[in-house]
Formats: sequence, structure tokens, C-alpha cells
Amino acid sequence: MLKRSFKILKVTFIIISIVYLGSAAFIVKNGLKKQTDKCDVAVVLGTAVTDQGTPSLRLQARLNEAVKLYQQGLFTQIIVTGGTGENGFNEAKTMQQYLMQQGIPKNNILLEPKALNTFQSAKFVSKIIKEHGFEKVMVVSQYFHISRIQLAFEGFGIPFVYRSHPDFFEWRDIYSILREVPAYTYYWLQFSGLSML
Repeated sequence: MLKRSFKILKVTFIIISIVYLGSAAFIVKNGLKKQTDKCDVAVVLGTAVTDQGTPSLRLQARLNEAVKLYQQGLFTQIIVTGGTGENGFNEAKTMQQYLMQQGIPKNNILLEPKALNTFQSAKFVSKIIKEHGFEKVMVVSQYFHISRIQLAFEGFGIPFVYRSHPDFFEWRDIYSILREVPAYTYYWLQFSGLSML
């Protein structure tokens, strides 16, 4: 009886592992596909700001990607989204300052300074997008983050979502990819109306 139970547990673990790793592979493969075209606005998702009030290397990479695409003429407006972290620095305002230092006019940068996570960013930014009449949107973030962002934006009624990511990779991406599987699943349940949470 014990041997049979152990075998069932082993098979269950193997199946769950295959599904989990398969989901992670889908998220990475989908996120690595850049889909850029001329659009109305780009949205750069925030992440950690240093204790000195400057963008982290990961955030700099996102912003540099947005600057590069802006200079290519793919969009004229950029929305930066991100709230205030534990160190007291606001991600959106820090991002605005960095973009201005790269030559982006202040009038071309819209701030969403309240969001504390991706769900809130999509929710709050979707209001800005609708208020300004933007129709085609490009999101910029890390490759492993793209699938969940796109899901969230489409869930809030933004249908034309292009995406890009910086060619910036680090060891912590492994943890971030593994974390994305339950996060993406949770968002999918939210927007499918299947979650009671």
C-alpha cells in the first residue's frame, strides 16, 4: 500500500513538473518574440529603484529600450508606471527623470505613479490610454514579464498590444521565470472570471 502511494506521488510530481516547466517555456518563448510597429504610445513597466534614487540596471535596460524605439519613430508618447517603494523613491518619477536625461521631452512622458504591481499598472494605465484616445499600445518590460502584461492589458480592454524587451539577461531571471508561472495563471483566472479571489 505504501509502495503504491509512493508511486502515485512520484507520478504526480513528474506530471506537475512537466506542466510547470512547459508553462515556463511558453512564457519565455512568447516573451522573447518582439512585436514592434508604429503605435500611439509605449508603456514602460516599473521595477526597483536604487537607494540613491536612480533606476536599477534592469529598469535602465527597459528605459533604454523605450528610448531606442522612440528614436526610431515608432511612437511619440511614453507612459511610465510604478509606485513608491520602501526606500521612498517613486518609480514613475525616477523613470521620467531618466527619460528626460536621454532627450525625451517632458511633454511626451505621461506618469502613472500609483501602481504597486502589474495588475494595478494595467488597470491604471488603461484609463490613461482611454482618456487620451490611444488605440495601439506597446509595452516594454523584461521578456519573462511580457506574457502577463499583455494578458492584463487585454483584460482591461486594450486590444492592440505590441511588445518589446531589452536584451538584458541576468541570473535572477531564473527565479523570475519560475515565479511567472503561478502569477500568469492567477491573472488568467482573474480575467477569465474563474477565480473567487
